[in-house]
Amino acid sequence: PFCVPLLAAVTGLSHKKCVGTSLVCALTTLTIGGVTTYMNASSSISLLPIAVLAGIAPLCGYTASKLSRHLSATTLKAFFSVFLLLTSITIFARVFMTTPDGPSPSQARLREFVSTNEGFLCYHIGLAAIAGTASGLLGIAGGSVLVPLMSLAAVAPWQTITTTSLISMIPTSMASAAAHHSMGNIHLPLVPSLIAGTCVGAFLGPKLMSSVDEDTRKLVCASVLFTTGSIMLLV
Repeated sequence: PFCVPLLAAVTGLSHKKCVGTSLVCALTTLTIGGVTTYMNASSSISLLPIAVLAGIAPLCGYTASKLSRHLSATTLKAFFSVFLLLTSITIFARVFMTTPDGPSPSQARLREFVSTNEGFLCYHIGLAAIAGTASGLLGIAGGSVLVPLMSLAAVAPWQTITTTSLISMIPTSMASAAAHHSMGNIHLPLVPSLIAGTCVGAFLGPKLMSSVDEDTRKLVCASVLFTTGSIMLLV
């Protein structure tokens, strides 16, 4: 989610072009990060959540991308800011709702619901719709939506959830990027340098973060998201 505000600040492109162009970074990050993390945690990855998410989210992403042409840049920027704030709050909740004795009562009820077949399907369809819409409308990879929401309802390790999110959102970013490209929202001269930089970051990121404990990673991520969203909303 940091690519859009960074592109706007550095290049001066319109918000819609920043959204479309950032999807190039998102797709590269998802592909490289997904392959890298899957190689390290393939035995703990369940294919069912990936199938549900990857089957629904691309349609939502493509549709949202097309709908974005009817929204003003100011409206999209406000949506993006609120999204960052809500995501950061969700991550903070994930950290502080889990006590040393286990999850809080509300989190336990959510996990119980998702453990049923109907609950699992409903929850992941909802996640796919939200993540796909966010990808197409806001130009993000979708992991900043999926990871905190999946972690609230899952007992899997953070790395497993992250890998599931990365792999399942690859088709969504492709669909969203295609839609934005058809509307002229991708600034092609920036694409080669963005891909090169993203490749380096996507490869080094998982390796650097592997030495940091899980709660610290969540708190740092949430703090940066909250700060970025607050600045964008006020400026």
